[in-house]
Amino acid sequence: MRVSFARRTMLSFAAITALVVPAVVVGTASPSLAWRANSICIAQDRDGGRNSFCFTAGTYVPELNSKYCGSCWGNNWNDEMSSWYSTTSMRYCWYFDANYGGESHVMDFSHQRWINQPGREDNKASSLRPC
Repeated sequence: MRVSFARRTMLSFAAITALVVPAVVVGTASPSLAWRANSICIAQDRDGGRNSFCFTAGTYVPELNSKYCGSCWGNNWNDEMSSWYSTTSMRYCWYFDANYGGESHVMDFSHQRWINQPGREDNKASSLRPC
């Protein structure tokens, strides 16, 4: 079977994307996205609603404003987290300010459920890292 150059290029792109994309997923929060092993996800709305941003445990995110979010104010994740979940035993912390500054809060294993941010912590995260 002959495969055209365009088709081979598209298949090569798909194969490369499959190797690169699993570390970071940006998209709509849903049960199929949720509960990825050894990951942390944050979401724009309570209970994992609207968009979510997921990353593999061990990842440092010094500036959430560098992570694209098309439906977020300013098109980035800074001050957008309303809920989160963790499927890793690695303890994570989120911070009010970029570069792990300001007040910090622990994000422990969440037993496959979204954790909603309380009122004064809602939409305040600017950075995250293992702690």
